[in-house]
Amino acid sequence: MEDVETLCEGLAAQQHFLVDIGLREWPDETSSGRYQFAHVLYRQMLYEGLGTARRRQLHRRIGVQLEMGYGAQAGTIAAQLAVHFERGGEIQCAVHYWQQAGDNAARRNAYPEALAHLTRGLELLATLPDSPERARHELTLQLLLHLPYPDVPQAEACFHQARAVARAQQARVLELRAAISLSRLWRQQGQPDAACQLLTPIYSWFTEGFTTPDLHEAKVLCEVLSRG
Repeated sequence: MEDVETLCEGLAAQQHFLVDIGLREWPDETSSGRYQFAHVLYRQMLYEGLGTARRRQLHRRIGVQLEMGYGAQAGTIAAQLAVHFERGGEIQCAVHYWQQAGDNAARRNAYPEALAHLTRGLELLATLPDSPERARHELTLQLLLHLPYPDVPQAEACFHQARAVARAQQARVLELRAAISLSRLWRQQGQPDAACQLLTPIYSWFTEGFTTPDLHEAKVLCEVLSRG
């Protein structure tokens, strides 16, 4: 990394290709220089000049370094990581981060963006061999896809199916996620009592991890539903 930093500093000082745009503070409390190409054509020319294998290698290395640098906060740059891992041939990692990127967008109510991310995750997932892990990813992606509830009967059927599969696989977090989605849907349909009866006992299974987004959301929703 120091060799790369030195090279970038030299090019920026000579105003060759790169421009120094300051420091980047990383979540792990380290810092590094920030540089950008002086013109987008330089970036395009250099990228297109790389061979396919070299591009894949560099994308994989960049994804790994970004993931390490951001640590527990890697989810905040999920879309960026998804692109690097996809182009780096790390499909399982790419699916994970497309899912996270879709979830991030849905939480911001940016549904067109969420739909694009989740759909890409499902497309990549279809290229992987069948496995319990693939099935869990598919369930999660399908659940997130139905967050805006464009088709209520279809969404309700999806959530019921997701609960059944999650229960069969003893995947409690996924069952909780499905129950949250179904409870939200029922509340919107004027059925808060049914939603409360569904979600409360499932939420009570958990005795730790209450700071995670799923459990926090379940807690808030249970409180809202209990008030009718």
